[in-house]
Amino acid sequence: MIAEPIRLAAGWYGNLQENVPWLVIFMVLTLVPHTAVCYYLMLAAYDLGPFDKALQVAFALMIHVELLVAVRALVRMFKAQRKRYYLFEHALQQQHRYAGSTQQ
Repeated sequence: MIAEPIRLAAGWYGNLQENVPWLVIFMVLTLVPHTAVCYYLMLAAYDLGPFDKALQVAFALMIHVELLVAVRALVRMFKAQRKRYYLFEHALQQQHRYAGSTQQ
């Protein structure tokens, strides 16, 4: 219960700001406490009715889909940031070459 607002805020902030460390925090908080609690409630709890079992299976499915989407977003964001970095470095080199050629 305590990790849920932090997990959601990390995912929201990391996605909007394209911030890789916050998305990693989101993925870790999704993986560690939530998945463990979900599997505990699904497998170790006794006296579960059919509705509770179906709800736990749906919850586990949503957590795993959420985790897969976060991994995909993280990989795409990392590639985009790497591309922007190399383009920025290339622009700086071109600017440096242009400034050097006009001084001679």
